[in-house]
Amino acid sequence: MSLDEKDNDPVRFWTYVLAALETVQLGLTQPSLAILASHGEENERIELALAVLCNSLAEQPLPFVLVLDDYHVIQTPQVHAALAFLLDHLTPQAHLFIASRADPPVPLAQLRARGQLVELRAADLRLRRTKQPRFSMRS
Repeated sequence: MSLDEKDNDPVRFWTYVLAALETVQLGLTQPSLAILASHGEENERIELALAVLCNSLAEQPLPFVLVLDDYHVIQTPQVHAALAFLLDHLTPQAHLFIASRADPPVPLAQLRARGQLVELRAADLRLRRTKQPRFSMRS
């Protein structure tokens, strides 16, 4: 899922995430989408929708990946807090990849301590110079 500035709206963000996860299995996110679209306090709807989503994801037998690209454009604290909630409750077969130009404001140290975080930094992606092979010509 490629993100842009418009995705800073929490309901829009989570609606798109749920739509992306719907590709894992048809009907998987329908209960969560219904909760998200209902009336009531926004943060409570999002938290409940994510709790229901985590229960649905726990029933998925096969591993799957959700990729959030350009996460650095997300500045809304409610989105970050809800993402931290999701990360804290994801099942082992669910993998979340976050591509960002800056560290996301989620509990990275806690994820590292639990062995649940793999990081690729700029230094890991940098091309390294290798020594040029020396050729000698014999006559």
